[in-house]
This record gives sequence, structure tokens and C-alpha cells, in this order.
Amino acid sequence: MPFWKSPGSVIAIDSRAVNDKLFAVHIVGTCYRHDFLKLAGLAADAEDEVYFRDLPWPLPDQSPVVPQHGDLVLIRHGPPLVVYLKITQTPPGYLALRGPLLLPQPPGHKTAHRPARQEIITGQAYFLASTLVETLVEHFHTGDPFNELVDVLAKGHQKSLPVATSSRPGGANLPLTFVVTPMDGSKAEDPAAAEARWIRHFSSIEAGGPQSPELIMQQCRARQAAIDLTDYDIESHEIVTRAQIEDGLRASTPGRAAGKDRVPADLLRVCPAGLSRPLFPIVLKFAMRLQEPVQWKGGELHSIWKRKGSPLDCESYRAILVSSSIGKAVHGSLRRHCSTYFEQAAMPLQVGGRAGFPVQFVLQAARLWQERCRAHRTSCALIFLDLKEAFHRVARALVHGGQPDEASINNAIATLGLDPAVGPRLQAYVRDKSLISEAGGPPVLSRMVAETNSDTWFSHGALEGTAIVQAGTRPGDNLADLIFSFLFAELLNTLRQRFAQEGLSCALPWNDKWLGASLDAVRNTRADDVERPIDATWMDDLALLVEDSRPDRLLEKVAAVATATLDECIKATLVPNLAEGKTECVVALYGPGSKKTSSEVFRGSSPDIQLHSDIWPNARLRLVTTYKHVGGIIQAGGGTTKEVRSRLGAAWAAFRQHRRQVFSSPLVHIRDKSVLFSAVVESTLLFGVGAWPAHDPVATRKFQGALVCMARLMLRPRFSYAEARHMSGLYALACARILPAEVAISLEHSMHLAGLESSVLALAFRNPMSPLGKSRLALHVLMPVDGNG
Repeated sequence: MPFWKSPGSVIAIDSRAVNDKLFAVHIVGTCYRHDFLKLAGLAADAEDEVYFRDLPWPLPDQSPVVPQHGDLVLIRHGPPLVVYLKITQTPPGYLALRGPLLLPQPPGHKTAHRPARQEIITGQAYFLASTLVETLVEHFHTGDPFNELVDVLAKGHQKSLPVATSSRPGGANLPLTFVVTPMDGSKAEDPAAAEARWIRHFSSIEAGGPQSPELIMQQCRARQAAIDLTDYDIESHEIVTRAQIEDGLRASTPGRAAGKDRVPADLLRVCPAGLSRPLFPIVLKFAMRLQEPVQWKGGELHSIWKRKGSPLDCESYRAILVSSSIGKAVHGSLRRHCSTYFEQAAMPLQVGGRAGFPVQFVLQAARLWQERCRAHRTSCALIFLDLKEAFHRVARALVHGGQPDEASINNAIATLGLDPAVGPRLQAYVRDKSLISEAGGPPVLSRMVAETNSDTWFSHGALEGTAIVQAGTRPGDNLADLIFSFLFAELLNTLRQRFAQEGLSCALPWNDKWLGASLDAVRNTRADDVERPIDATWMDDLALLVEDSRPDRLLEKVAAVATATLDECIKATLVPNLAEGKTECVVALYGPGSKKTSSEVFRGSSPDIQLHSDIWPNARLRLVTTYKHVGGIIQAGGGTTKEVRSRLGAAWAAFRQHRRQVFSSPLVHIRDKSVLFSAVVESTLLFGVGAWPAHDPVATRKFQGALVCMARLMLRPRFSYAEARHMSGLYALACARILPAEVAISLEHSMHLAGLESSVLALAFRNPMSPLGKSRLALHVLMPVDGNG
């Protein structure tokens, strides 16, 4: 494009499809759709569509754009508006929407797009003709046209995804179309090939593959018929009773999607007593003959975008299994049986899957540990471990006993790019006995749980393709997290023993007389025991605690602890994720030599340390100053400064999202505003505050300022914004029916403690012989107390 010696930009306008013109023009300032039409010699109210830059939808009438040098404006004849419901009522139209976006020669194939604007709430969508695809490819200037086209369509799909998945009148969701891009980069030829690729992708994660429903049924029946029940003894108290089944039905979560049997969970809650009568003989057969109905072993698999990564890549989607509500209720009854024995196997700070422990407890333990180390000027580190598709990759034989299948081992080796020679080492957790039995559970319980993980399957897509899977704990099922927690508890126990032998574990002094004693009595009594808080775990989110008085030795300990953890995870066929923001370490250095060590370690834009793993030689651990863990932010040296900043930003984002329609609207009653504010904004602002180690007056003032600003925006029509600005903060909060920050934070602390006190596991906090109680009290006791107490 030529340059003019004057302000403005030179752009190209291509209207050859309308009036056979292709020219360059000098533009100054902001332009609208009708300006481009006039420049092309067309009427301002013409029905032709204007495409600006690489946006895959037409330019709206009232949307201003600022052209830049080299921009391309494309003008084509516009297709008419088509009602979406008319298209989906016909099978060919529905399958076309569910199929791939790009076909070799798509006759009349169109892709649904609509401007992602909040004010457009209609059931109609713009349809982009296939000629636009050809024109975009034709007018790309550099690089591979198809690759650039994929990026353009990905941007359009990503912007329109929140709108396309939002609820429409009648509760229907718009199905999306997208390009399926597997490893080789090729595109699917038809909807059947596209769905086959989704099935292969999700089944390969769980060591499975596509299989017909008839073959799945035959294999399941043959295996169940071959079960040897000669030495299988059952006691009457070991069988799930009808009352427990009824409790499981009553505990079903309403409003959830139904499985293949289309029985909603709401029905189970309405009449649990009546449904438990015909259901009990089936469960009794399940217990006595170990033959679970095959309908309870699977369900429909749905792909949910993770809201990160390319929407065209299968890796950017999470698989959610919608199984039978009745089967989930029965599994819930088995879960309550297993929970009793899981308490015997779980580590002290392994709180995931245990009743009464909120997710904030892990953050509380980590922050208390940081506060203690900072008070004693001891260098400390928190290693956060993230596992890739943890629930999907569990080798079931490691939980239920037996030899792990080769598919699970090969899957872990291929995912991490390991040497195939390490395959025999991935048998370290092989066992003959179930982990549930080792924890004291009866054989009938362990074998029933093992039966629920046999011959599992799923179906996917409109064409009902099916696959069988051999690994994983079926995320979405009531037993999924508990089965994973049994395996993770065994892994943590191995790590604790290994750390104790190598001198890598942290020890806290303890004396049973300290429980309930005053601070003076604690100071005058010597410790006669130690506790070793090594880890704080929530489900598959692991935080490892490391400390040392010397900064240089701390980094050596971090490398040793991280290496041991990665090795044990790989041996259990679990795949650590070393990507940015996943497995990282937060380090705080204190004492002599800390500045020198910090300058050496934190040199460069992405500091890391080399791990010494012979299984994974290329593994490196990133060192960061902050880490987002289970909904909170851990920062180096402790404190909640960045957490407060994050909470304020999230609260303001939630407030602005509903400000125009609700909070600042004079048509909405203040009572309704207060209810929505408490559910959406206040809950976001105060999330996890009850588990913060200490009261922070600075954070309280910041929360109070944000609440007052929001309250003043909610007082219309009673007060104008100018009048609200001259009110006192407390009066504005009272008029908006919002609690002051200090009161709200105190309530959060009280509710957090009340939740712990009312739980079944409250004795674990008060029992002097409990490792969890010792660790918790020791952390509090060793904290320095100021003059105010």
C-alpha cells in the first residue's frame, strides 16, 4: 500500500462480488458500515455485508471502527436472516451444524455466527456463506492460507462461544460447529468422522477405544459369568440396606442432567421410599453375585471448553460424563460405606473427599506454615503439584488389586515422552489386595467398588458412537474422587516414608499437655514428640512443605522433594503437568546468604531448577513468586496482599456484569438488588476470607471502600448518584442492605469455624492423639503473639 504524507491510513476495499471494483483509498478518522458502502459506490442502505479485517461476522450498522494502514474491507452480497429453530428441526440441518466447519466441496454449507453483543438477545443468527471462506483464503497476504484461516475462525468461535452456549428462550442451547484438528492437522470429511475423532481422543486418555454396544454388552456378561464366587463370603451387616439406598436416592442433586435412561434426579428425591422397593433386589443381586447393571457403568460424554487454548483443538475440552441418576445414587450409598475406611488410609492433611472439610482449609494450612517460617526467619518453599487428567488416568488395578494394564503404562510413557525402558519401573504400586481392604473394609465392599470400575463405557455425539475405557475413575460419578483419594493416600504415605528416611520432612514439636493450655503453660512445658506436616492435599491438588535454615540447602531439598514426588506419581501412572501455571514452587529465602542465593536463582525471565529424575531426565521445576491454588493465591513470604487485590478485581467484574440491568436500574427493588449482590458479588469478594490466618485491617479497609462504592451505585431511584456520593459510607451500606466489611469478615470466620465444629471429623481437630489436631495446634502455638494477644 502507498503512503500519503498526511494523517490517516490507506486501506484496500474489495467489492468485486458486487460491482467489480478493487481499489485503495485514503481514510482519516472513524468509519461506519455505511461509509465503506459509499466509498465503494453503493447506497448507504444497501443490504450488502461489509467484512472488516479478519472478523468472521459482518460489520454492524452502529459499530465504529478505526482503519489502520493495510486493512482489507470486503463487501459481498448478504444472505437473509434465518431462524435457528427452523434449521435444527430438520436432521440434515442439525447434522450439518454438528459436523466439521470446513468440507472439501461444501454445497451450500454455512456456519452459524452472530455478533457477540450483550444487547442482542434473539433466536436468530447470521449465516456466513462458504464464499467468504474462499475469499479470505484468496486475500491472505503471507503464510499458509489454511493455517491463517483456522486462526481467524478460532477467534470468531472463541468470541461467540459464551453467546452461543447461553440459554435461549425455551431452555435450548445452540450446538456449535468447529474444526476438529488432531495431531496430524487434517480435517474431518463428514460429521461421522468428526465424532469418531472426539471418541478416539477421549477414550485414549482412559486407555480405551471405540467399540460397538453389542460387543461391550457381550464382554461384560462374559466377564460377570466367569467370576469365581467360591470363597466369597458375605455378612448381613456388610450389604447395603434399603434404608441406605433410600438415603442415596434422597441425596440426589436436583436440576442435574439425566443419563441414558432419562430418569431425572428430581424424581428420585420426590419418592425415594417407593423407588427403593424395586431397586433393592437389583442392589442385592449386585452385592451377592457381583453383577452390576451395564447401564450404570457408563453414560453420555459431553465436551466442555476449558475457556483456554484453541477452540479447534480437542485438548482444549474437558470430558464430562452424564451417567444414570439411579446408578449414581447407588454408588453414593457405597461411597458412604467407603468413607469410614478412607479415614484410616488418609493422610492428616489430605482433606479432599472427606466430609466437613472446606477447600479453604488447604490454603489455611499453607498460609499458616508460611507465617510460622517467616516469624522464625526460616527459608521455606511450597511445591504445588498439578496432574494432567488425574481422574482419567488412574490405573484401576493399583486401587482394586492386580496387574496394571499395558495401555495405562504406555499412555503415561507416551504423554511424557519417556524412554520405553522405564516401563517395568511403573509397576511399583502393584498389589494383590484392594486398598479398601487394606484400610479395613470388608471384601464385599471392595469387590463391589471394583465391579463399578469394570467394563465402563461412554457414548458421544448425535450419532451415538460408543467406546469402552479401562482406566480412570469416571469423573462425575459419586465414587470417582474417593477411589482416586485412596490411590493418592497410598502415594502420599510412600512419600512421607521416603522423606523421613532422607531427612527431607519438616517436624513440629508437640506435647499432649499443650492442648487447651494457656500460652504461659505451653512456654514452660517442653515438647516430647514431633509431628511431620509434609503435605496439604485437596483431591489432586498437592502442596508440599519444605523448610531449611540455610537458603542454599533449601533449594537442594526442593529439588530432592520434587524429584521424589514426580517419580512416585509416574510410578503410579499419574502424569505430572510441568507447564506454566501448573506444577511450580513458591520460594521465600531468609537468613545469611539469602540475597546472594536469590540473585543467582531468580536470574532470567523464567527461573527454574533442574530435577534429578532418572525416569524423567528433562524435568525442570519453575520458581514463581505467586501461585493460584484451589481458588486462592499463595505469595512468597506469606500474606494476602495479592489475594485481596484479586478478590477486589473479581468482585468489581461481577458487579459490572449486572450493573446496568440490575444494580443501577431504577426498576429493580432494593431487596432484589441486595439478594443478587450477596449471591454474586459479596460471595466472590469474601471467598476464603474465613480461612485467612489473621485479621488484616488493611484488607478490611479496602473491602469496605469497595462495598461503599458499589452501594452508592445501587440506590436509584431513592437517591441519585450525586446524592449518594455525599452520604456516609455506613448509611449507604444500610440503604443498600449490605453488611459492613468488618461484620461480613467476622461472619465468614465464624461460619468457617462452625462448619469445622459441626462436621463429623471435628474430633480430628480436638483429639490430642490426632496428627491433624497436633499439626494444627502446633502451628498456632508456635506463632508469635503480640502484646495485644
